[in-house]
Amino acid sequence: MEETEKQRKRRFRGDPYAHFARYLDREAARDKEPEERDEERSYQLSLVSLIVGEVFENLRDARGWLLEELLSDDPESLRAEESEITLLSNRLESGEFRPDQAFQDQKEAQEVPLAEAYSVYVPWFSEEEQFEPIEARYDGRLLVEIVGPRVVLDPMEALTGFPQPLQDPTDAPTIAIIDDGIGFLNQRFCRDGDPMTTRFEGVWLQALKPIFIPNFGPVYVMAGAALSPVDINAVLARGPELEEDHVYRQINRALVSPGEHPSTEFPFTHGTFVGDLAGGAEPGAEDPVEEWPLLGVSLPPLAVSNTAGTQLEPSIVMAVHWCLGRAEALGGNGPLVINVSFGTMAGPRDGSKLLERIIAWDLAEWEARTKRCARIVFSFGNNRVDRLVGRIAPSEEKGIMADWRALPDDFAASYLEVRADDPSDVARLAVSLGAPDTGGLDAAGLPPGFYIALSRNGKDYARIYHVGARTAFGGGQQPPYYLLALAPTMTWSVIEPAPAGAWPVEVGITSGGPVEARLEIQRGDTPTGYRLKGRQSYLDHPDAHLWDPKVQDWSGLGPDAVITQEGTHSSFCTIELNSHQALTVGAAVPDPEVGPAYRTPGLEAAPRRYSAEGAPWSVPGPTLAALGDDGRGLVGLVASGTISGSTQTMNGTSAAAGQVSRALAHVLIKDGCKPIPVQVENMINWFGVPSQPGMERQAGAGLLSAQLGSRKR
Repeated sequence: MEETEKQRKRRFRGDPYAHFARYLDREAARDKEPEERDEERSYQLSLVSLIVGEVFENLRDARGWLLEELLSDDPESLRAEESEITLLSNRLESGEFRPDQAFQDQKEAQEVPLAEAYSVYVPWFSEEEQFEPIEARYDGRLLVEIVGPRVVLDPMEALTGFPQPLQDPTDAPTIAIIDDGIGFLNQRFCRDGDPMTTRFEGVWLQALKPIFIPNFGPVYVMAGAALSPVDINAVLARGPELEEDHVYRQINRALVSPGEHPSTEFPFTHGTFVGDLAGGAEPGAEDPVEEWPLLGVSLPPLAVSNTAGTQLEPSIVMAVHWCLGRAEALGGNGPLVINVSFGTMAGPRDGSKLLERIIAWDLAEWEARTKRCARIVFSFGNNRVDRLVGRIAPSEEKGIMADWRALPDDFAASYLEVRADDPSDVARLAVSLGAPDTGGLDAAGLPPGFYIALSRNGKDYARIYHVGARTAFGGGQQPPYYLLALAPTMTWSVIEPAPAGAWPVEVGITSGGPVEARLEIQRGDTPTGYRLKGRQSYLDHPDAHLWDPKVQDWSGLGPDAVITQEGTHSSFCTIELNSHQALTVGAAVPDPEVGPAYRTPGLEAAPRRYSAEGAPWSVPGPTLAALGDDGRGLVGLVASGTISGSTQTMNGTSAAAGQVSRALAHVLIKDGCKPIPVQVENMINWFGVPSQPGMERQAGAGLLSAQLGSRKR
């Protein structure tokens, strides 16, 4: 018997807070045992933006209210790190700063009441409350944009102000590394001397709880631990008796919870490697880089382990704010270069993503207020051949179908977004999801803010959400989309696992002409060494198994394959659409077919196969590319391991981004704060070659083919 419209609507479940992007992850939080929660000290790390135009007439009034709220003795008030409060105070003193000064879409930005955003700790609210108390309390004042992980704090603990910089104000560039696992004791980050002294003007080891590390300095932050140059130098003063690995183990005993990944106890750490490429130098080798100050933020292990969704974003925003504050405290006229070799696939990739707009605002405001140059460098992504993106054009006559393959033994949830190039066309899409075993979901008629689910044993294991449009920070809208969510296919918790195998995804339309749309799978794999053990789901299609002569396997894509390599870049990388301070970086490889001998300044290079592509409906490509590998048979670059004197190899756009940060700092020293196109042209002229026709989607304007920070083999 055919289901009636009334019966179908009964299956719809309301979820007006699906934009918080937690989806099935909420089930894990809801099903934790009560004794695991300390609700009196529990907060949620969240991104909130100030609203101007309702309660507050201007941005100054909104900033003043938020500062009072953050400094209040009320246990129910918001809390924030000193860096957020200092940034807010500095902005309050400096006067008004409008979105049209930060974003390129100026006309649009002037019409929108949203202002700047901050990472704050919001008092814990249960899932049963559906976020209503927090939104009602701050109605017209704050908009809760993203709700991140739970944080346990002591809100009344007295903190020590971060010490003033040890060195005099400088005009040298400051390199800031926001990453996972930074070996801050490594000699590549030190100045020559007896004993050596650190170049780090601060290191923040982020965590989701307060940390006190024995034998280190006082407590400077509410969550995690911040180390001042005085603290680090006290350790370096041990000289030859210093055992770096022992110090890292001591820190990790306090910093890392059982089961989490203690990055700095391993020979390779991503942050140390990228930091060495961006700002490492051999002490006493007369390298001018040795005089560059450094800043480091190690992201919390729990956020790093889950590559899907937006759980990482509040931590990154808070890290950027901390780096801006420490760089401002250094004084002088030196530029700031921030390297973020992280990314996600979740998001619209049209410039409206919250993290992109906040950082665009922050850097433009910092430049305007301090009269110093700020740049941020993002890695473009390594997922070009991972089958995560599909292009479709469904019509009334023909729906489009592809298989979404969920792998067995996947301990992470999987997510797929269905988006239309024209956001207004989302209302005409008809999305359905089949299951590998039996049953399925039909989202026809599903209104925004609702979802449908497949359940077993009273628990959901698959859902389709219709996420409605939302006002974007600084102007315009974040577009609507459908989100398909699968529970892990293997679990040790009370979550009902989803069956592994092919989940058929069909997209049709309800009326009108064909719709240009796309399928975009979020990252779901777990970085090496982390415990979550997520495995990457992917798209499959009968026409996606042709012979590929370049790689000599059956991974070629036919003309009818839904899968595309366009638009496979990180969703952080459309920041270029809104920012005059951001660069994105692809990966290249020395190419003997198009260039002369190996490792010469004029070496020709080609984009690496894995390096992501831009797309006509997003950004056309990265800003530029740099070497991600030493050669087609020499995988990766060589740079520092965790411990002084050690080396490791790593490839990818993360490594390429570190080299661009280094090259950019050299250009800033020589040419000052010129527009990014001029800086990119100078980097290419000094360190590389322009892109050849057809390379732009992976290499942007050109490829840096010189050896920048990496070691010779």
